[in-house]
Amino acid sequence: MTPEVGVRSGVQGVEKSGVSMNVELWNKSGPWDAYVESAPDASNYHRWVWKEVIEETYGHKGYYLAAVADGAIQGVLPLFAIKSRLFGHFLVSIPFFSYGGVLANAAEARQGLLARAVELAKELGARRIELRQENPCDSGWHVTSAKVAMQVVLPAARDELWKRLSSRLRNKVRHFAITVDRNAVVSVIARTYKFGLDFVHRHITGQRPGDERLMQLEREF
Repeated sequence: MTPEVGVRSGVQGVEKSGVSMNVELWNKSGPWDAYVESAPDASNYHRWVWKEVIEETYGHKGYYLAAVADGAIQGVLPLFAIKSRLFGHFLVSIPFFSYGGVLANAAEARQGLLARAVELAKELGARRIELRQENPCDSGWHVTSAKVAMQVVLPAARDELWKRLSSRLRNKVRHFAITVDRNAVVSVIARTYKFGLDFVHRHITGQRPGDERLMQLEREF
């Protein structure tokens, strides 16, 4: 999703059922992650740890916005400022991954977060805002579908999934498990992943990756 940054961004301090709601730059991981855990549309990449990882590894500044009413978080929007030789200066939620964007309990919180994001883009001189999320917001922003996600519903039991596979595919899996050293596979994947990151950041973002924390977190979650 990409808005025209020059449009009117709205007013903070909107009313929600008689309670004043403000959008703040958030700096506390505990309440943030508690809200993300409770949000049905949240992804792993909404979690606070990615702010620390991306800032430490790539130097992209994170701006984590929270809509707060009566001391409680009602919505969040993680943003990072990216300065790219190829794509220019923009805000994205979130870089390197396909899932991020706005989480909100109600339309008031969602609109407040989007309005503050536009104001932030103006303050930073960013030319656009990109929200990488599965469901579009009712915001009037431009929607693009350049990326496609393929999802498979997995059964609760491993045996049930195994039975769904064809006999030919099960034989291939058995053969792979017998003949391939798992550590060797992980090593190849790690080297390939590191090469890809290095290429992207040398030739697109102009920065080199600092360490392998991104891949470690991807494996953990």
